[in-house]
Amino acid sequence: MVVAAPIPMELTAGDQSVDYALNVNRRTSRRLAGQVEKKKSNEKAMEKVGKLGLKDVGASLFFGGALYFISGSRNSPLIPFLGEFLYEEEEQWMIDRKDKLYSPVPFDFLVAYVCLIAALGVVIERLVLFFGTAGDVNLVLQLSIVALINGGFLELSRIDSGEKGVTRDEAELSSLWESEFADFAELKIVRKDSGSCHRNDVVKAYRRFYSKYRTSEVEGGPSDIDIEQLFVQWNKFKGSGVLASQAGFVKGIVLLEDAQF
Repeated sequence: MVVAAPIPMELTAGDQSVDYALNVNRRTSRRLAGQVEKKKSNEKAMEKVGKLGLKDVGASLFFGGALYFISGSRNSPLIPFLGEFLYEEEEQWMIDRKDKLYSPVPFDFLVAYVCLIAALGVVIERLVLFFGTAGDVNLVLQLSIVALINGGFLELSRIDSGEKGVTRDEAELSSLWESEFADFAELKIVRKDSGSCHRNDVVKAYRRFYSKYRTSEVEGGPSDIDIEQLFVQWNKFKGSGVLASQAGFVKGIVLLEDAQF
């Protein structure tokens, strides 16, 4: 039995036009379907944005807490900005804040500041809900928790590195100690390449030089650790610049004999 080979059929111009039209219609349909789906998703997100559920409130509080920590907590630049907006006259705490110093704020201002942070937390939560997650409340809540944790770690790093602002009294006292140590070092510490001294000897010599700081229990006086830190800072810029060894010895400087016990 002989089977005839299929005869290839040539597409006419009309057939090609039909195929092209079908492809265009398919692409158009897919594009329209995508637009409709996106519109529905946006409408669903807008519906959720207009409502505040328990998870939304929690996420707003977490975002507000994250903003509080990230902006600097008690040293936030929002504090003097809000103070200028609420108070006509510049109070002492506002002056301290502008000088990068910590100062307690009035209770009524604290309430206003907390309300501002809470409001900004709601704004952030709404923006993330609509633009970032397309209405996924659970994802927004997770992101807010992550933001709060990261803000908390940032705050701890500031505390550990000593970046937290001090009060004006603390700053003035620290400046006084630095000035007094500089006077002591000018008279009792000299540079000598072949010499060395122990930091404990510096502490003892300092207390002997200033009778008002005879002991570490003196109110308003520096502790032994404070004196060691003053010594480290002075030696870094005006002394030998050599760090103390593990045993506590610093090379390149010596104490004059009359400054020692």
